[in-house]
Amino acid sequence: MLGTFAELERNTIVYRTTSGRIEKARQGGNAGGATPLGYNNVDGALQKNDEEIEIVKAVFAMRADGLTYRAIANILNKDGVTTKRGGKWYASTARYIAENPKYQGLNIYRFKVKEFGINEKIQHTNAALAI
Repeated sequence: MLGTFAELERNTIVYRTTSGRIEKARQGGNAGGATPLGYNNVDGALQKNDEEIEIVKAVFAMRADGLTYRAIANILNKDGVTTKRGGKWYASTARYIAENPKYQGLNIYRFKVKEFGINEKIQHTNAALAI
């Protein structure tokens, strides 16, 4: 019996959390996930971080010059540049930056919770966040 109530409470929490994130995404807010390099999360909204944006621009420039993601990561590591969390650069980190639509001012969220029939994709454009 106690297990049934625990499961009901868990489902209620999942439903409310997902519903809140969906509504926040619909309103154009940051609805979760790690804050990407080049931005700060201020009161639930992304704002540009000028110092980090220079790193993002460097990644885009190196990619435009034809460098591989591995070469970009090696250069950034050699130059002592750290990731958003202070870690080492990898090819996948450079690729994440180069291919992330947030840097074009586009937020895309996908919500899928099978138990509640939630399967929604929300796309919001914010040109002020484009780099």
